[in-house]
Order: sequence, then C-alpha cells, then structure tokens
Amino acid sequence: MIQFLPVIALGYFGAAAIGALKKSTSHKTKQVQKNKKTGPALKTEAIRIVRETIIEDDNIILSKEDMPLDNRFGKKPLVSENRFSRTANITMELERNRDLSGTLGADIFSLLEAKAQTKMASTLGFKIGSNITREIKLKFIAAAGQFAHYRVVWKQDTRRGVYDVEMAGKQYTIPFMVTYGLCHSVESINEKDDKNGIQ
Repeated sequence: MIQFLPVIALGYFGAAAIGALKKSTSHKTKQVQKNKKTGPALKTEAIRIVRETIIEDDNIILSKEDMPLDNRFGKKPLVSENRFSRTANITMELERNRDLSGTLGADIFSLLEAKAQTKMASTLGFKIGSNITREIKLKFIAAAGQFAHYRVVWKQDTRRGVYDVEMAGKQYTIPFMVTYGLCHSVESINEKDDKNGIQ
C-alpha cells in the first residue's frame, strides 16, 4: 500500500499542474481574442465623413396652446397679456439598418454617431443632446362685442440628409435627421377682424 502512494501523489499533482496550464493558456487565448476584437476596430481616425448632402429643411410642430378671449358682452376692447414657455431637445439620428449595423458593429457605429454629432453641432451652433428653452410675452386683444380665439404654435426645425462616410477603405452612405432650434407662431382661429390683433 505504501509503495503506491508516490504514484498516486504524482498523478494528483501532475493533474493539478496540467489543469493550471490549461487555465493559463485559456486565459491568454481569451485575452488575445479580446484585443483583436477591441483593438483596431475602435480607432476613431479610421472614420472620415467625406461629404454631407442636405435633402430637406423643414419644421415640425411640438405643441399648440389655445387662448380664447370672450368679449361678446363687453363695450371696450379686452386686452390679455400672457407669458408662454417651452423647452425642446436637440437630437440627431443616423439610420441604423440591419445590414449596416452588422457590417460596422455596434462600437464602430457609436463612434460614427459621435463624429457626426460633433460635425453637425459645429455647423448649426447647437450641441446635440442639449435642451433649449424659450419664453415669450404676448398681448392678445378682442374688440368690443367680439369673441377672439388665438393659438400659439411651437415648432422645431428639422434637417434630413445623407453622409458619405469612408471607413477602412470602404465607403458608406448613411441617412441622418437632426431636430434643432425652437420658434413659435401665432394663429387667429376666428375670421380676420381688423379690430382684433396680437401684439
């Protein structure tokens, strides 16, 4: 029985050493694979926006605020002074279709988005992802014996276009849409009347 102990011990320690060697080799292999995955693919310098083509400049309606003035039984003009405030987000989106996302990968596409946002921010003078707030003061007037109805319309500008992008010797055409700015207009809902007005 005593004669077999060294053999058993040798087998035990030999197995432990082999296991440790395999673990070390496996760790190194995973590290190499990780470096291959996150190394060259994450270089921002490999992304270059060659051209920006604007397709359409337009605006979208964010909200509407109604202001009715009932002066049907009044004998003098009815004047109403009001303050309005609105906050909007400045956003930019690149079209992320399945084919493009699969070709570039999530990390590269995120870097492309960041580069496009920086370029657009320098063009428009707005930081993408920030908020903008506007406060206005308006005076509405309803003439004697009249019912006036006004509407404040808040709008944002929109721009649609495409970027021609060069990455690793290949070119891609990527559509984008940016929403920025904040403005308002005032509409008179009732028929035009020279006695009613907005100031």
